Amino acid sequence: MVPRGGATPLGALGYLRASFELAGQLTTMGEQPAAVWVATGSCGTQAGLLAGAALAGAPHAVAGVTVSRPVAEAAERVRALAAGAVSLAGADVTVPGPLVIDGWIGPGYGVPSPAGGAAARLVAATEGVFLDPVFGAKAMAALIARCRAGRVRGTQVFLVSGGAPTLFAGSLDGAR
Repeated sequence: MVPRGGATPLGALGYLRASFELAGQLTTMGEQPAAVWVATGSCGTQAGLLAGAALAGAPHAVAGVTVSRPVAEAAERVRALAAGAVSLAGADVTVPGPLVIDGWIGPGYGVPSPAGGAAARLVAATEGVFLDPVFGAKAMAALIARCRAGRVRGTQVFLVSGGAPTLFAGSLDGAR
C-alpha cells in the first residue's frame, strides 16, 4: 500500500537521490544555494531532500511551506520520514530539524489562495513556469513574500514537484 504522496521512508528515498542530482546540476552551474524550497503536503519530498542534504553534508536549508497540515505535525512527519530514508540508505548521519513555514494554506487544503494565484501569475509571466494553484503556487507565494521582506539571502532554489493535473481543474484567476 502506498499512501498519499508516497510519504513513506522508501518514497522519501527517491527525493534523497534527487538531492544528489540537484547538487550535481548546481555545481555544474557554479551555484551554491542558501535554500531549496518545496511545498510540503504529505511531507515526503521535503523529508527526502532534507535527508539527502544531510548525507551530502550540504550547507543549504530545505524550506518546506506547509500547504495541508499544522506546522508541528508537518515538522514531525518530515523528521520521521527523513530519518527513515537515511536508515534505508544504510547511512549513519543526523538529520537536522526541518524548517517548515506556516501561514500559506490560505482558505484551506486543496483550495487556491489569492496570494498563491498572484505568485503563479508572476512566475508564469516572468519565468514561463506553471505552478499548480494548491501546492506550488502557495509555496512560491511564501518565497516571494520572504524575498520582498528581505528575509532571504543568496541563491534560492524552488523545486516544482508536481501538481500539473490541477492546472486544468480551474483557473488561476479563481483564486481572487
